[in-house]
Amino acid sequence: MAETELIEYIEIVLKRKRVVFFIFLLAIIITGLVSYLNLKAARETVTTVSVIEIGTVGNRAIENPIQLVRKINNQNFDSLIKKRLNLDTSFSLDIKASSLIHTNLVKLERTSKNPEQDKKILETLDKIILEGHQKELNTQKEILEKEIERGEKEIVSIKNEISSLEKQKEKIKKEIEAISNDPEKVVLLNVKIHFLNTVFSGISQQEQRLHTISEYVARKKLELQNYQPSKVVKEPSISKEEKFGLKNFLINIIVGGLVGGLVGVFLVFILDFWEKNKGRLREI
Repeated sequence: MAETELIEYIEIVLKRKRVVFFIFLLAIIITGLVSYLNLKAARETVTTVSVIEIGTVGNRAIENPIQLVRKINNQNFDSLIKKRLNLDTSFSLDIKASSLIHTNLVKLERTSKNPEQDKKILETLDKIILEGHQKELNTQKEILEKEIERGEKEIVSIKNEISSLEKQKEKIKKEIEAISNDPEKVVLLNVKIHFLNTVFSGISQQEQRLHTISEYVARKKLELQNYQPSKVVKEPSISKEEKFGLKNFLINIIVGGLVGGLVGVFLVFILDFWEKNKGRLREI
């Protein structure tokens, strides 16, 4: 019974195979035309992307990524870009920037029908940002070098102070030994002992200062060694999403053909049903 019904269905479809083929072909043509127009529009308007990694000095970024994004989106660099590229002042750059969460990466985008010009614009912006960051990096390095130099001078000064106090300590010890057994110089002995305690306290304070300053200088030297200039990690290029238009075009054609074939088969069954029952339906 089931095989008989299946054969009948196949015969119905084959009987009107031209209708199925026509709808199938029409669906492919319509889908292809719409997809082609969309693909053409996508190719005319493309997005050019560049990514910058902000450099660091020690554990600090040369510039906060969110701050840089705000400056770009507020068009702070536009006039300088136009000047370098000899663009008209009324020309709209419309560069979009965004920061990637928990990183020092900043993404730059520009969408237009002229990707070559977009590439030059983003390259120029990249260069301007890197120049500014390099200048800031040099400034921060100079500050670190001066802090290290000042700290090292202070270390020398503290060591000289400790050395002087050590000499005083030894001198007072000898003076105390000389009068320690003289009962007539008890008052002077107490004064010397008090002064010796003061010297001991001074040495302890200076040694503590020396330890603190030495750690500070070592930390600054490490920051000076661990610096990373800003760099372009992705040169300006057309976004990958824009390069898969042909693939999408072919997929749309296949899907459109399948849908058209199904619609054609469904229409064939409706036509067959109408042909067999049109007399009865008219009577109703």
